[in-house]
Amino acid sequence: MNVMNATVGTAGVGEQGCARFGLGRSPLRWARTVVCTAAALIIGLSTRAVEPTAAEARLTVAAYSGPYFAGVLANPELNEASGLTASRRDPDLFWSHNDSDAGPRLYALGSDGRNRGAVTVRGATNVDWEAIRSFTWQGRSWLLIGDVGFDNGKRTVFKIYVLPEPDPSALSPEREIDAEVAWSFPFAYADGKNRDCESVGVDVNEGAIYLLEKRVFPSGLYRLPLKPATDGMQTPVRISMVDTIPQPDAELAAAKSVKASWRANATDMDFAADGSAAVVMTYSNAYLFARAAGESWIQTFAKEPQRLPLFHLDKAEPEAVCFAADSRTIFLTCEKPPAPLLRYERLAIPPTR
Repeated sequence: MNVMNATVGTAGVGEQGCARFGLGRSPLRWARTVVCTAAALIIGLSTRAVEPTAAEARLTVAAYSGPYFAGVLANPELNEASGLTASRRDPDLFWSHNDSDAGPRLYALGSDGRNRGAVTVRGATNVDWEAIRSFTWQGRSWLLIGDVGFDNGKRTVFKIYVLPEPDPSALSPEREIDAEVAWSFPFAYADGKNRDCESVGVDVNEGAIYLLEKRVFPSGLYRLPLKPATDGMQTPVRISMVDTIPQPDAELAAAKSVKASWRANATDMDFAADGSAAVVMTYSNAYLFARAAGESWIQTFAKEPQRLPLFHLDKAEPEAVCFAADSRTIFLTCEKPPAPLLRYERLAIPPTR
């Protein structure tokens, strides 16, 4: 089976499938084949806990095909991926990072998950990095790192880092390069609480950063300036409460696990570069919030979302999602290795008459 064209529910990966990634018969390539196969086994797991509840099932399924198995996160140092974003400088480049206390390091990967190198971010500290976003602003490509997780309830002050996107031609799996933070700022919520957040979106036209809470329902949607006038403490403004993500039914709510009671927790969010939609991922589903022309994000998130086709990741804990630079294709990955990289493709929709 051609793994690049196999849906997750039927993904079969072995020597033939991994050959799509240039993996042949050398010992190293055989090892990679084993990794591919292990990831496919993870992807193939499907249990009652990831099947849609009645509330989830009644949502319209978005006009996307997939998810397709694109590859495995090949860099062994990227072992707890909690963020993913598409480069604005190279269509075959994505950026990711590990979760808390993992060092201020970004990992470059190809659209098939292959290792393209690593970058140490000078001037940054990884307390609980939970999101990364890319954007184009003032004629340059930038990366925003959201040190926004609450570190198991230990912190009430969080931080945003922004740096120029590194030159793709300088990347190499053989050596690590450095990048400098261009600006950063701390923030704290107005009530001083240690709110948990893993979902960050950037709207360049507004010059704004959006934060969507985790663990609570309804979830607060907050806004921060993309580049504040000062680098002092900022206070996110809560602009709405999002109550449109379906919650677990009574049976699931009684079982404490990421696929049961926590299945509706938002683990990442991205805005399409053209502003046409937002995607929000939870432990069990991914939701598309289509945005009409002239509509605010408040209005968009107040509408019932569409549900992307099920990704059936029972044990891998999906934590990272992003739009590709084309604003149509969607990629996602997981924290637990071997972490698969999955891809959704938007369907061509006939024009309405």
